[in-house]
Amino acid sequence: MSIRALLARAVPLTFAAIGSHALAQTPPAPAAMPKVPANTCAKPEIPGSLASNSQVSTFNRQVKVYDECLKQYVEGTKALAQAAVEAGNKAVEEHNAFITELKAQAEAQKRP
Repeated sequence: MSIRALLARAVPLTFAAIGSHALAQTPPAPAAMPKVPANTCAKPEIPGSLASNSQVSTFNRQVKVYDECLKQYVEGTKALAQAAVEAGNKAVEEHNAFITELKAQAEAQKRP
């Protein structure tokens, strides 16, 4: 039997052995994803039609504080979402590089 014939039989068996070993392993638990914190900005109470000028002024200040709080909350959640997207993209790139390397090794083993 030639070396080429031996290699032709050995390569599939090698991948089969590697594959069965990988299947026998317990997969790791998925990474715990961070929870998005709840919005804790306090809505101001809307004064009634009989509110004094002082109550209206206080309400207007509270609305500005509420608006700023919401803007900060939105910016924080955007940053969290962007970090999650980047982490996911990095994992996909890592997987694609691994598959490319695996295919290259398989091709290299096919050649005489």
